[in-house]
Amino acid sequence: MPQPKQEKFLRSNADIAIFGGAAFSGKTFALLMECSRYSQHGGFGAVIFRRESKQVDNEGGLRDTALQLYAGLAEYRSQPQKQFIFPSGYRVSLAHLNQETDVVSWHGSQIGLLCFDELTTFTESMFFYMLSRNRSTAGIKPQCRCSCNPDSYSWVARFIDWWINQDTGFPIPERSGVVRYLLRRTNQEGRFGLNWASSRDVLLADLGFGKPTEAVLSAARERMRTAIENGQSPVDGTEEMDYLMERQAIKSVTFVPGNIYDNPIGMSADPTYIANLKAQDPVNRARLLDGNWKVRPQAGAYFPDRCAVVVDVIPSDVTIWLRSWDLAATEPNESETDPDYTVGALLGRRPNGIIVVADVVRFRKNANMVREMVKATAMRDGRNTLIYIPTDPGQAGRYQIASYREWLSEFTVLSKVITKNKLAMAEPAAALWQNRLIHLVNGAWNDAFIKELDLFDTGRYDDSVDALTGGISMLPQSTPEYSVYARR
Repeated sequence: MPQPKQEKFLRSNADIAIFGGAAFSGKTFALLMECSRYSQHGGFGAVIFRRESKQVDNEGGLRDTALQLYAGLAEYRSQPQKQFIFPSGYRVSLAHLNQETDVVSWHGSQIGLLCFDELTTFTESMFFYMLSRNRSTAGIKPQCRCSCNPDSYSWVARFIDWWINQDTGFPIPERSGVVRYLLRRTNQEGRFGLNWASSRDVLLADLGFGKPTEAVLSAARERMRTAIENGQSPVDGTEEMDYLMERQAIKSVTFVPGNIYDNPIGMSADPTYIANLKAQDPVNRARLLDGNWKVRPQAGAYFPDRCAVVVDVIPSDVTIWLRSWDLAATEPNESETDPDYTVGALLGRRPNGIIVVADVVRFRKNANMVREMVKATAMRDGRNTLIYIPTDPGQAGRYQIASYREWLSEFTVLSKVITKNKLAMAEPAAALWQNRLIHLVNGAWNDAFIKELDLFDTGRYDDSVDALTGGISMLPQSTPEYSVYARR
């Protein structure tokens, strides 16, 4: 049975309903329960998206939760895509949208129930494009359901700001589950804008539409029905038809906040989890435990300089080394007096889990010189040192990494496509830093490196942070068999 906040979310008739705002409030379970509602309708279908495929497959993640909830009710198939198929033929698919261009693969799809698990990890354009796929011919109203954790930098924070106290950052209790109406249309500057109101009629009045009489509207609806049945556009240039077309484009939206205290079943099953949330840094504790949508890290919140550990010599038990790069390609010039830096951090992991930063190079050169210096650094590090170069999204990023792999053919070059959420990428490394599990070898680079990390994410530069966090993400989290990487 759903818990009270889950039930409020599940009972909503809004076109778009968003649930959550803190960790462990039963968000994913609520999405899966919503999907199971239509299990008897074979002509209908649901898709739940996560941003990355591993977030679908992770231990205890979306797939595992679905297997638990749908056990005995639906058949699970992993190919050609992850799906739960109910006896009626109704399907719940689990998928991911990593890059902006991934939405194109869903062109032509018909998704009756469109779900986003952790909406703040998706971009605004992904969300609104996929709404164009939210349609159904099964006689069931298409709906969009989302879960989220607070992120003050996300477009979602702006999208739901009416439900949030803008002074405190906390949800306004009496607005929980209240429906608002949204019309996304081009403004006078030619850009899409979000127009909100308490009802469809008020929204159209705010936009300058006069409401026609009911008799006129009834006649317009009949003309619209006839035109559609004949395969024609209903647009006929009349004010009443324009009114109807705009009215149909309006979406109803609601937000239901929830936190760990709204999930007594989960807390009973794992009473220690709340201690994990209380142990977070102040910013993440405010977001994940308290559900605060306005809190942002100040300087020193991620990599405070007081947590820097400097050792005199390179430890002898480092299992493997990796040089992690954050590439830039511009020298200071008249038009760009303060460009980004290219940074290469030499990282190693000790058997006890401590990360060692043995060296950091930092410079601003043009693209050709950057390539030369990356190769010179690789030759100095040695062939057994792995090289990590992130791949930017899109064709240009794929071309760049292919070019570097050819340029560094005698070395082992690792790469992965990166997302633009730098804060999320930084959090694992920040946790290590705050627990003094990252040690810097004494060197002339220490002061600038520590200062840049301390100022993240309020400072001008984040190149060193990107090199550090990217490299740590590529180092195994436990003692691995590194011989597979070693050059012979």
